[in-house]
Amino acid sequence: MASVRPGISDAGARTSRADVTLAWWSICSAMYYLFIGATLARSYGAINTLAGSFIGAISLGLLTRVFVRHAIAARSGSSMLSQAMLGKQGGSLPTLILFASCVYYAVFEGSVLAITVSKVLKWLSYGSAAVLVTIIGAGVAATKLRGLFERVTGFLLPLYCAGIVLLVALPLLGHGTANYSWLNYGSEHSLSMKGLSACVVSYLSLLGFCMISMDFAVEGRREDMAHHARMTFGIPFYLVTLTLTAGVGIFLAGAVDRQLGATETGLVDVCLSILGAGWGLVWLFATQTRINSANFYVACTNLRAGLEGMFRIRLGMGPLAVGVGIIVWVLMRSTDVFSYILAALRVQGVFLAAWTGMAVIHIAAGRNRRLTPAGTGPAAVRWKGVTSWSCGVAMGLAALWGTRVLVPWSLLVSAAGAAAAHSLPFERRRRSRLH
Repeated sequence: MASVRPGISDAGARTSRADVTLAWWSICSAMYYLFIGATLARSYGAINTLAGSFIGAISLGLLTRVFVRHAIAARSGSSMLSQAMLGKQGGSLPTLILFASCVYYAVFEGSVLAITVSKVLKWLSYGSAAVLVTIIGAGVAATKLRGLFERVTGFLLPLYCAGIVLLVALPLLGHGTANYSWLNYGSEHSLSMKGLSACVVSYLSLLGFCMISMDFAVEGRREDMAHHARMTFGIPFYLVTLTLTAGVGIFLAGAVDRQLGATETGLVDVCLSILGAGWGLVWLFATQTRINSANFYVACTNLRAGLEGMFRIRLGMGPLAVGVGIIVWVLMRSTDVFSYILAALRVQGVFLAAWTGMAVIHIAAGRNRRLTPAGTGPAAVRWKGVTSWSCGVAMGLAALWGTRVLVPWSLLVSAAGAAAAHSLPFERRRRSRLH
């Protein structure tokens, strides 16, 4: 991950195109994307999952392009944009929600690592492995080791890609290329509106990418803006991260071993059985330690920005990493993250969808250029923005928890509601006094 501080940018710091690209594309190595593909296919069928991941990839790619251009042009991270819309304290709320999302991902990836280690190293229990994984993730996020991990990102991404190729190639070579039964994996074997809409909602719950992409892109150079918007953060990234990995996850669950693939830890078992215990452990540990350390770092930086904006509490990365590590370890030990992560992320997706809808309107209206006078700083709370966001969230949650007909449209309802409210006249009286 690039060394970014949400909402804070150093005017003298610009990261090369290659470094930004490698840092961002390292995100695609998360096991979560394999898991979500297999899990959704089990419930809604492989065809609906692949189609839903494709629609989600196109949608997220188009949205992220808007935020990446804004981040590079205005040198504005997600926290600064939140403060511009909601005020210094109000803008801390989306930042803290993003922190919670990163904690969920850290718990998930940490659980995968801990399960893998405990399966291969029989003498190490899951609890001990969870402690080890947490210490490594928090330690890398809080120390100079993060710079070392950033430098080896270019080696870890090809390693992940090589592992993915082997996971598909070896079973095909062993069972024959005519085995396409994995396309019939799951409860539905054809495209349906119910299954497709459920899969689209699940993938669009990843709208936190819009915020995270800003914190990566803010370090990019202006001359690389078009490339980053189209390629680095654009549709190609999401097609690989969501659609391609969904296909691999479904293949592993459906074509290789239906019984193993249907269990919560089935993908880990399949990976170890194909690659072998030794190489499987090396592959999973190398690639997942990298992405999990990034989860810890983004969680720490967003927690720092949220605490400072809302409570004026300033903490260093060391105490923050310890706090995040404790939270992650407790969740890893006391909850079944595999069972609740999709439901939790759908709820968080409603909050992030409202933020996204507001932010698109805010950027399109050019409100980022209407700065407060020098020395005054942003208002503590911009009630217009808070009201708009609250309206979008309330509408989205009502759709999500209401009738089944509205559930597939919950994120769209949330984004549209917040965008419509934020499009209304905005603090005209205050601006007239400033001008």
